[in-house]
Amino acid sequence: MRRLSTSLIIWLVIAMAAKAQDDEEDDVVVEYSSVLDTSRRPLERGVKYLIKPALLTHVGGPLTMIDLNGSGSCPVYVGQGNVSGLNEIPVTFNPLVDGENLVRERKNLKVAFSTARRTCTIWKVGQQDPLTRRSLIETAGESSSDGGKWSNYFVIVRDQRLGGNIYNLEFCPICRFGYCGRLECLVEKGKRLVALGVEGFALPLVFERV
Repeated sequence: MRRLSTSLIIWLVIAMAAKAQDDEEDDVVVEYSSVLDTSRRPLERGVKYLIKPALLTHVGGPLTMIDLNGSGSCPVYVGQGNVSGLNEIPVTFNPLVDGENLVRERKNLKVAFSTARRTCTIWKVGQQDPLTRRSLIETAGESSSDGGKWSNYFVIVRDQRLGGNIYNLEFCPICRFGYCGRLECLVEKGKRLVALGVEGFALPLVFERV
């Protein structure tokens, strides 16, 4: 009888400890840090920014629209201008959560070029090349459903290699899209294009308010 009572007490202690731990975990609030621009101000919904390479030694200028095929039609691709200051096109960020006006790390958002020259301005992940396993970042219109609902949502993460207010753009939707990755650059037809890469060298970026 004593052995049974002791076992019961031990079981009750374990159960109470587990319950207390669950309660503590329920009280934990995850905080998402604001993404900061080059002036250390939080990025805001709808405000125009240039996305620039963070390293002065990095070849190419800010991210812009690249008409890879020269057709003048959609889609066009996200890439780097060859020279900083030429063909610069700012972007706007639109967080997934309605009413959230600040852009925060690791929270889903849409990226769109701010230009009247094209109707397809919203970034999306293109089809994966079966050989290279890369997917170019394309642009689409607001009503486009090509690639599924989550193909045009990205997150901004801090670059752990360089620190400071230097970031990477990442695609890793909450649904089972099949693959995740950070955006990197590749050269195709003499153009520097942004792709969802598999080689692991993410493009370090900063955001400059226009």
